[in-house]
Amino acid sequence: MLRKTKEAEEKGLESLKKTRMRKHGDKELSKAQTAYNRYVVLVTSISDASPELIVDLYRQRRQIETAFKRLKSLFKCHEIPAHVEPSARAWFYGKLLLAAPL
Repeated sequence: MLRKTKEAEEKGLESLKKTRMRKHGDKELSKAQTAYNRYVVLVTSISDASPELIVDLYRQRRQIETAFKRLKSLFKCHEIPAHVEPSARAWFYGKLLLAAPL
């Protein structure tokens, strides 16, 4: 468990208030929400690493997951037009070329 910086706390409260407003129509947060917002809690089986390292590893993992999510969205993988492997592979490589920065 790590304590957030003041800036991160304020940003978290803003986000919580926006979510609360969107879902419930008000910005009133409970005392528990305000208190829990002060900390980052990650559960892991890694026992010999510092909390800072675990947060950094989690942040890197999240970036990788976000990149894959964007690629899946860009490729529209659920809409593969071919069901034969060579055709599907050609379709995938075409999408990959289109996604590559020029």
